[in-house]
Amino acid sequence: MEKFSVTFPDVSISTRHLISNYRLVKKGRLPSEIDYTKKDICLAYLHRYAICHASLVAEVVIDIFESSSSSILTSKLDKRKLNVMFLGGGPGNDFVGFLTALNGRCDRLFDLDVTIVDKMSGWEDIFTETVKELRKGEGSYEKVGSIFDEVNVFPTFIEADLIRNDEWTYEMKNKLESADIVFLVKALSHISDKLPVLMNIVRPLKAELFWCTWIFLFHALPSHVEIEIKLKPGGLGKAIWLYLFHLASTFFKLLLPWLLLSHLASIFYLASTFYTWLLFFYFYYLATTFSGFLPPGFTTDGLGPSWSCRPLKKENKDTLRQLLSSW
Repeated sequence: MEKFSVTFPDVSISTRHLISNYRLVKKGRLPSEIDYTKKDICLAYLHRYAICHASLVAEVVIDIFESSSSSILTSKLDKRKLNVMFLGGGPGNDFVGFLTALNGRCDRLFDLDVTIVDKMSGWEDIFTETVKELRKGEGSYEKVGSIFDEVNVFPTFIEADLIRNDEWTYEMKNKLESADIVFLVKALSHISDKLPVLMNIVRPLKAELFWCTWIFLFHALPSHVEIEIKLKPGGLGKAIWLYLFHLASTFFKLLLPWLLLSHLASIFYLASTFYTWLLFFYFYYLATTFSGFLPPGFTTDGLGPSWSCRPLKKENKDTLRQLLSSW
């Protein structure tokens, strides 16, 4: 906190402000916009949520490495250079989690190009400090920091709004087009218009990455989200029918203006294969369900989402905690 001339009372007040806002997210909208250009707000977010987010990413990536689908990531690590993007990555929580999981698994990798994308410019200084602390490799984050000795890490922060792709710089577009792995961790939770964001992200991706990205998210969500759905009287069949109708009507309501505006190229691109459509519908279902969009036929009683962060190994937990204390 001393690095940014922020006092503990400031962080404490900002933490309460964040908690009250995030508890009232409704249909992807916050009751008031959070200004992450202010350092006290940034530090409050770090101390409240950073460990949970970094732990979530670390555990999910480790799960993939240890699963039958490990080739999804190991095939990428066999290359000399790996391009990774963290969309809505803010201070680099997801980056820290990824490095934690990557430890001891990058023997053949030479260059790691890391890009954090966020619309809030205030996160850039925090991300820069995060990289500096990790490079030192001191104390409990010695293992994570050792990656900087084994691999050439090239970090970049890009200020960009995922919703307004017409304002994206050439660097942003080029990074997304050349990315090998894209992380999208809870970036849609407070975005009301999710479909345009997904289209903006998917459109530039190269074909092989499209599959890798969706498979990664499939692994991430079910194992870390606990949801209890209670149906109103009327039977399961009726509720499922209403839910499917809700999804279909929402999707085509959003899609129709694009058709009228002759954006057929984007539609045909996504419709190139049956499986592409299947994945797209499924992810849209996940995005809306886990962000508070409830269709007719469902009640909100007992509904999550409840994100659970399974305990990390002690050395990984110490790494994240020491990193937070340095902020």
